[in-house]
Parts: sequence; C-alpha cells; structure tokens
Amino acid sequence: MSQSQKKAILWNTIGKLSSQALSIVVSLIVARLLLPSDYGLIAILTVFIAIAEALLDSGFENALVQKSDRTNVDFSTVFYFNVTVSATLYLILFFAAIPISHFYNEPQLIEVTRIYALIVIIQGLAIVQRTKLMISLRFKEFTQINLIAVCISGFLGITLAWHGMGVYALLCQNISMQLLCTMGLWFKVKWKPDLVFSTDSFKQLFSFGSKLLISGMMHRIYTNLYSLIIGKFYAVADVGFFTKANSLSKLPSVQFTTIITQVSYPALCDLQNDDEKLKKQFYKYLRLNCFVVFPAMVILASISKPLISVVLTERWLDMVPYMQILCIAYMFEPIQRFNWYILNVKGRSDLSLSSEVIKKSIAIFLLIIALQFGVIYICYSILLYSIIDIVITIYFVKKVLPWGYWDEFKQIYPYLIASVISGVEILLINSMVSNCWTQLVVGILGVVTYWLICRLYKCRECNIIYEIKHLKS
Repeated sequence: MSQSQKKAILWNTIGKLSSQALSIVVSLIVARLLLPSDYGLIAILTVFIAIAEALLDSGFENALVQKSDRTNVDFSTVFYFNVTVSATLYLILFFAAIPISHFYNEPQLIEVTRIYALIVIIQGLAIVQRTKLMISLRFKEFTQINLIAVCISGFLGITLAWHGMGVYALLCQNISMQLLCTMGLWFKVKWKPDLVFSTDSFKQLFSFGSKLLISGMMHRIYTNLYSLIIGKFYAVADVGFFTKANSLSKLPSVQFTTIITQVSYPALCDLQNDDEKLKKQFYKYLRLNCFVVFPAMVILASISKPLISVVLTERWLDMVPYMQILCIAYMFEPIQRFNWYILNVKGRSDLSLSSEVIKKSIAIFLLIIALQFGVIYICYSILLYSIIDIVITIYFVKKVLPWGYWDEFKQIYPYLIASVISGVEILLINSMVSNCWTQLVVGILGVVTYWLICRLYKCRECNIIYEIKHLKS
C-alpha cells in the first residue's frame, strides 16, 4: 500500500468519522424532538429516491474509475447525461406523488415526495466532480466539504425540529446537506464540461456501467424495500422503529467499508492485470476493514439497549431487538462489498450482475416468508441473507481469481473470534448490572479485551495506530 493510498485512507477516515459523528449527534437530537412516524414518512419514500439515484448514476462513476484512458470528453458526456436524467426523474417523481400517497393512504406524502425528490436534481450536478476527486484520491477536500455541509444542515434540522416542523425538519436537513455538498464539490473541483456529447464514449462507458446500473438498482431496491413493505403492512411507527434501527446498526460497517473501498477501488484497478499483487492488496484492505468493523458491530449489538435508552429515551426501546439482529447481519458488509468490487476491478461486471440477480431473488423470497410473522423475523431474514450473500459472491470471484472461501477465512478469523469473545464478555457483565451508564462503560472493557486478543494473535493491523502517527508526522 503506497503512501498516497495510506494518506487517502487517513483523510477519508477522518472525514467520514468526523462527519458521521456530527451526523449522529444531529440525528439523535432531532430524533428526541420528533416522533417515529415522522421518520416513517421519509423511510417510505427512500426506496423511490434510491431507484432514481441508481438510474441517475447508471454505473458511470465506477466505469470512469475503472477506465484507464479516460478523457474530458468522457467526463462531459457523463455530465450531460446526468443532468438530463435527473430532470426527467424529478418530473416522474413529481407526478407519481399522488399515486404514492394513495397507495399508503397518507395525504401528506404528496407534498413530501415533491420536496424530497429535489435531491435527485441536486445530485445529478455533482457526480462527475465527486468521481474526479475519488480518482485523484483527494479525500482531504471531501472531508472539508462534508464537515461544512453536516454542520449547517444539522443546525437547520435541529432548529426546525425544535419549532415543531416535524417531517419538514428532516426534509430541510437532507436537502440542504446535499445542496451544500454539491456546491462544495463545484468549488473544489475546477472543472467545466466541454460542449460535447460523444456517442462512442457513452456506448463504451455504458457497456460496462449498464451492468453495474442493474446491480446497483437491485441492491438499492433491496436495501430500501423493507421500509416500503413494512410501511404497507404495518403501522408508520413500525417503519420508524425499523428504519432507525437499520440506519444505526449499519452505520459503523457501511461507513468504514465505504472509506476503504473509495480508496481501494482505484488502487486495485491499477493492479487488475497482476493477479498476485492484486491478491496481496485485496487481503490487506479486507483485513483492515474486518479488524475495525467486526468488533464495532458486535459491541454495538451488546450495548444497544442501554445506548438507546440513554440517547433516544425509552420511547424508542421497541427497536432494540431489531438493532441487535441487524448489527450482526451488517458486520459481514466488508466481505460482501470487497468481493463484489473485485469482480468489477477485473472488468467482469457481467459476473457482478449475475451474482446480484441470484442474491436478490433469494433475498426477496426470504422477505416474503418473513413478512408473514412480523418485523423481528424480517430482521432475521436480513441476517440469513447476509451469509448467503458471502457464499454466492465468493463463488463468482473464484471464476476469475485463484482464491476461495478458506483463503479469505484465514485472513479474518482472528478478528471474528476476538469480537465474539468481547461481545459475550459485555453481555455477561451487563446481565449482572442494571444501571444504563454502567452498562455503556462496560462496552469500553470489550474494546480493551478485543485489542488484547488481537495483540495475542499478533495481528498486523494492530500497528495501524503507529502508521497513522507516522503519516501525520
């Protein structure tokens, strides 16, 4: 791993952790001021916005990163495509607001949908700028943009929630966040599109990106389908409980995995023709991700009840069992995501699409069965799917690269064992105490236990703190 890659990871980590820390604080403050039903209204619309976002990107971001001889004509072509599609998608969502409202029997959804859909237009103006920063590993700029956007949008969201604006506080917070990020990207990236749209460039990029478009759309629909289904068959408050549990439980895993993949994907693409070096770097990134994510998810599951009681108050305690199950489900996110990305690194977006079709078909089947028994069983279906996801994805990876299940398990098993031991320790101690604050402190003991076990195993990732100090110096 080069110095530039290590610095990119450092800045991306600082940016993600600091912006997410602020976002969490803002989210928790707003959650204390609003009702679960307010979150439920936004959650119902998330699947429609997610589909629009997938269509908007169309796999072009990954296609531009993967292409080694990209030109300004490519960037300009993608930009004009994004602008046109974003405007079209907004109009579709604008007119679809009425049938969406009738489907859920929620009249307020008409206005909420038309306001929330503005995010699609705003995002369409910034995809190229974001891609250019990613390709050049300029994550320091990402950090600056996100921190400013989170602070300002968070202040607006809290202020409006305090004044009783309900769901409109969330709308303002989300839209202003995206608008500020887009403005920041245009300010940082000194790029303007040429007055050109190349059909050849579009065809070349789309031939690779179209498969990622379908894969990405399937994944986005899947991840947001639960809120849509729960909103149809259960109360809006149930959607709020599930959505908040889902967002909090996946936060450490998804965010840290995103930090590493944003840096590793361009770096691994540079090694796509050297399988030995690719394997070596892939394992380094995978170990680093699991080293952080595994304990974070297990410890979060272990202290979820006192955490929710202290931070969100007891009116949110119904989400505790959801959060505990989902934390375990999402702890495998690094393995799923890295193996899926490696297919794209090798230019096999056809295999990544095939794997997604199989996985999502199984996921929907599991959801249909779980739906009959309640929200808790829907969470269990997500856990089961996460294991199936790994099995299927690695199966397809084996078609293009000489490694398999046992090879990857040998890389990460120490972190898994150490995390399980830490989680069991926290649960045993907390079963003997009743004070919420004491139970939260016990979580720190779990972190110490995990670290000591990893040192005993002589895990190389334990030296990451010293590497960070060296990079700073």
